[in-house]
This record gives sequence, structure tokens and C-alpha cells, in this order.
Amino acid sequence: MWLLLIALGCGDADKASDDSDDTGNESVSDDGGSDGGSDDGSVDGSDDGSDDGSDDGGDDTSDPGPAEVHILDVETLVDWLEAGDDLLLINTHVPYAGEIPDTDVHVAYSDGAELVAVVGDDLDRRVVVYCKTGPMSEIAAETLVAAGYHEIYDLPEGMAGWEAAGYALAE
Repeated sequence: MWLLLIALGCGDADKASDDSDDTGNESVSDDGGSDGGSDDGSVDGSDDGSDDGSDDGGDDTSDPGPAEVHILDVETLVDWLEAGDDLLLINTHVPYAGEIPDTDVHVAYSDGAELVAVVGDDLDRRVVVYCKTGPMSEIAAETLVAAGYHEIYDLPEGMAGWEAAGYALAE
């Protein structure tokens, strides 16, 4: 059986499934095509179309495929907030310990039903989740992706990273 698994791993990459890595970060699941992205550990959800063309050659639709959690850094969030970008900023830390300025709502990371209710019906709404240091927002982000949302961003540095970058928290 191990030989079969090894053979699958060494064969056509388009036929192997890679639903998650050892860190728990989601990657694009196999849906018959290649994700076309790099394997550098970052998750940006983009596909620059620079694959070698050796995929199934089938339909070239705009279907984004399976959703995934996008990783966001503090400076990008600052840029989005300063530009007035349309996003929903959710503090998922429990217990409440302050928040990043312009936070829209505080919802416990473990309350999946409330997270979905707050985000609403727009599966393409840009949502940023954060907590104090990362683990709680990661769970919240994965919950939202599992519910079918496509534009879910996790700020793994959280409030601690926000402060370390020189920004103040709102009280």
C-alpha cells in the first residue's frame, strides 16, 4: 500500500490531493486541475496563469475552485484601512482584550453560527479576522472558509503584531 501512495505522490501532480499541510494551513484541494501557485507556504489565493499548460486542458472557466484562508500581514491591513477599502474587520479574541481601530464587530472565534450570521450572504465579501496572537483567528477563518466564503483573510500576527509594528489598539 505504501508503494501505491508513493507512486501517487511521484506521479502526475494534478492527480494527487493536497488538502492541508502539517501546519494546518489550507491549500487548494484537488478538483481535477492544478492550483498553479508556488509552494512557499504563503497563501494568497491568486493564480497568475503561468502554469505550463499541462493540466487537463478542459474548460477555462472563472471558477475559483475551493476557497482557502488568505494570510494577511499588518502593513497590508493598514494600507486597506487607510484606503477605505470595503472589508469586514472581526475581532475573534476571547476574552475581549481590546481591538484594532476600525474593527466592525467582536465575535468569539468558537461561535461559527454567529460568524456566519455577521458576514451574511455575500460569499465574496472581504473579511479580515484577528485575535491576540493568531490561533483563535485561524479557527474562525477556517470556519468561514468551510461555510463557503472566498475572501477570508487571517491576520496571524493579531493584536500583538499590530502593537509590535507601532500601532495602538483601540480601547
